[in-house]
Amino acid sequence: MVPSCCFFRCRKQKDNRYQPNKDVVEQMEKCIQEKDEKLKTVEELLETGLIQAIRTENSSLTKEVQDLKAKQNDQVSFASLVEELKKVIHEKDGKIKSVEELLEAELLKVANKEKTVQDLKQEIKALKEEIGNVQLEKAQQLSITSQVQELQNLLKGKEEQM
Repeated sequence: MVPSCCFFRCRKQKDNRYQPNKDVVEQMEKCIQEKDEKLKTVEELLETGLIQAIRTENSSLTKEVQDLKAKQNDQVSFASLVEELKKVIHEKDGKIKSVEELLEAELLKVANKEKTVQDLKQEIKALKEEIGNVQLEKAQQLSITSQVQELQNLLKGKEEQM
């Protein structure tokens, strides 16, 4: 196969083979050298492009890592906030339970006091009845005493008349 960049003429030899002349060989070498240089240039361009692409990808990945770290920090902050809120809620629940227990104890005290008040009212009513009975009895005794006194006075008056 003959390179397309080289136009050369070969001389036909006696054995029907073609032998390139010196100019043709130089042209071929020059053409190969040019192709090598072009290949090297293409490789350098590809390498430069790859380096730039890798730098761009690296920059993009670095930014993504920073974003993920920021999100992780936000999540950690949110998680710690949630834990703090759970702790506060637990404390408040404990206080509410304590207050409920105190309220139940106070309600029991109030119920006991109401029962005591009812018992005292019944006792007062009974005492009033007893006082009324005692006053009635006293009035009867006074009446009897005054009747006895009258009878004694009558009896004295009759004794004196006799």
